[in-house]
Amino acid sequence: MVVSPLVSDPPSSEPASRRHTGGFEAQYYPAVSESLAQQNLPADWPAPGPIDLDVHDLPHASSTTEWWYLNTHVEALDGRKFSLFASFFRVLRGRDETSGELTYAHSLTWALTDVTTGSYYGESRVDRDAPSMGLEKLERGEGTKDHRIRRAAREVLMKGKVPYPDQVFEGEVYVGTKRLDLDFDGQCFRKRDDGAYALELFHDHFNVGCNLVFTPRVSPVRHGRDGVVKGTCGEDMFYYFIPRCDVRGSVTLGGTEVLLRDGLGWYDHEFGRHGHELREGQAH
Repeated sequence: MVVSPLVSDPPSSEPASRRHTGGFEAQYYPAVSESLAQQNLPADWPAPGPIDLDVHDLPHASSTTEWWYLNTHVEALDGRKFSLFASFFRVLRGRDETSGELTYAHSLTWALTDVTTGSYYGESRVDRDAPSMGLEKLERGEGTKDHRIRRAAREVLMKGKVPYPDQVFEGEVYVGTKRLDLDFDGQCFRKRDDGAYALELFHDHFNVGCNLVFTPRVSPVRHGRDGVVKGTCGEDMFYYFIPRCDVRGSVTLGGTEVLLRDGLGWYDHEFGRHGHELREGQAH
């Protein structure tokens, strides 16, 4: 796992299906019949019943942490096989002192694997404010307790840089609020008019990328207890996923477009609040 100044401690930065590996613990999950208000959960979370993706694919105003995640296994027309994952993160940064508006930081991690050759091409991009955010995190005593790693990280962050393999976004980040439209410095994830999802990624150094369309074949599924996942550190998260999508399009390898025959994919969206992130001046 790539560790960046923007992503919370590992138990909160992975999809819930991989986080909760122990047995079911009923105290973490409110009764399904309870309303959001009865559970003291945000009003902009999905109500019981089918999830309206036109609404809930969008960013949620109540969330301090939110991400959109995809993975796929595809086969090219020439028989080569590839795997890919991508995760777009948004975390609450604070409030603008002048306008009072909430501000956010963003990060992205993705990778393409050429299964046939075993080659792996990965990229991790973080917000321009990542160095200062990392220093703030160290000052609060968060992150690793190893004093050698903390000292090394501080030396890098003090120079306005981030530890490799993370790299800072060079361009702008845009997050749409009317429809799902994420543009993280040219790396894009969007909802199409036909209900499918378009993913466009490119890595300049490795000269690899993708242009994929994920078409859902099943309705979204709620993880946890009717979508609610409660962690041991005060996290209140909502998590839904679409476990079966047809995937079409192409991948780029060495600058050459490789057309795909078919593929299967997964899409999930998780959002909510982590208890340790609700610091003074950030709660809303």
